Amino acid sequence: MSHFNTKSLIFYGTMIGSVLIFFKVVSAYGETQLKAPTKMGGTYPIVAKTLPQCLSSDQVQLTINQSGIYLFGQLTLSSANSPEAKATIIPLDGLMHKNHFSLSGHFKIAQNCPELAGQKLVIEGEKLIKEGQKKAQVIAGSLAWGNSSPVSNFVATANPVKTDNNHHH
Repeated sequence: MSHFNTKSLIFYGTMIGSVLIFFKVVSAYGETQLKAPTKMGGTYPIVAKTLPQCLSSDQVQLTINQSGIYLFGQLTLSSANSPEAKATIIPLDGLMHKNHFSLSGHFKIAQNCPELAGQKLVIEGEKLIKEGQKKAQVIAGSLAWGNSSPVSNFVATANPVKTDNNHHH
């Protein structure tokens, strides 16, 4: 009696061939259509000409952390006149789509800016790709503080990340 049945061999051969073809189609799709999102995590000091009046003496810094297309971060407002004063931090979250990003959060602390208390902050922009500056991370965007103040446009370059080459374990 033979251990090899013709119908079984045809069935298993078809199944193995189908899996191999399916794997080849999925691999080809992934290589052509699926791209990793643009990396943009870092700390960006923001200089904007049209910040709300109550923030005009503040230093504004945008910090972005990234997990795939999801962005998390904070907008830190610290007084340029009083560096030892506690900074105001606005937590943000958002998404990235190709080179475009959007972050939002709520301005909850009213001590520095009572007119902005409870306002939604929306930051939108894109990562700029500059020729010859592959290492520099530059973003261009806008800050919108609810409906009460004009949009503030900005261009910011990420602060260089300090690395410690002397790792001790």
